[in-house]
Amino acid sequence: MLLLRPVTIKDAELLLGWRNDPETRKQSRNTGEAELVGHIAWLTKSLTIPNHKLYIAEDGGIPVGTVRADEDTDGYTEVSYTVAPSARGKGYGKSMVVQFAEEQLKGKKLKAEIKKGGNEASEGIAKALGLKPTEERPSEDPNDPRPLVMWR
Repeated sequence: MLLLRPVTIKDAELLLGWRNDPETRKQSRNTGEAELVGHIAWLTKSLTIPNHKLYIAEDGGIPVGTVRADEDTDGYTEVSYTVAPSARGKGYGKSMVVQFAEEQLKGKKLKAEIKKGGNEASEGIAKALGLKPTEERPSEDPNDPRPLVMWR
């Protein structure tokens, strides 16, 4: 079992490094690189939003990823995550997201948005949460035309 701990502002540089990793950016809604000042502003604001949960997953004291949940006005809670580049391919993504859902999101209706094509790991995690693809919308990222698929 992983330790899931709330993110603090002290995690800003760690999270920025994961966010700017090329593979993470490739699978993100926005593929552009984030800047430190903007990232710190986003994180500072995020830590004050009541319906926003942001956690770091650790294995033996080593951060292996981050999981996030945002309650939406449609009655669903959107789940997103990033696995640390050094921890990929070891099963952490599924473990941390499922554990997070069980510990923090019990009874919530969940959803996830995943880019179509080339993101089998995220699709597997969505399936582990009991989600299925429900709708598709065009990409808003000029650098990546892959549509976004909503899983509910």
